Amino acid sequence: NKQGYGLEYEPHCTVLYGIQDEQFNNNFIPKLKTILYPLNSYKVFVENMTNFKNDEFDVVKFDLDSPELEDMNLALRNNFKYTNDYPVYHPHMTLCYAPPGKSDHYRTKSFGFVITPRYYVYSRPNGQKLKFKV
Repeated sequence: NKQGYGLEYEPHCTVLYGIQDEQFNNNFIPKLKTILYPLNSYKVFVENMTNFKNDEFDVVKFDLDSPELEDMNLALRNNFKYTNDYPVYHPHMTLCYAPPGKSDHYRTKSFGFVITPRYYVYSRPNGQKLKFKV
């Protein structure tokens, strides 16, 4: 097996990828909390197990449905500079990374359960993770 394949040991839903790190200062986390806390009581509906593929690996994931996640994504896009190649937000939770072409058998049409997030984690490009309660 190629290094990097396997389970995602920190399953998570990325709300906005690529927030530019030069914005990180003493006011960053308070600003982030101000934006996110009004949306802090919500549920996430896990709908399907699906996958997407690229040249390096296949990603097996849960598709998520939550208007609040969509609202958070928009609020973060409107308040922070970011760089990413994803103009449309598709909330999902990565479960594992598979060798290319090896993930189709994990696809299901319906899953159907609800999760309630307990905390946010801001992951900086340098690997530092800052965790705070929902």
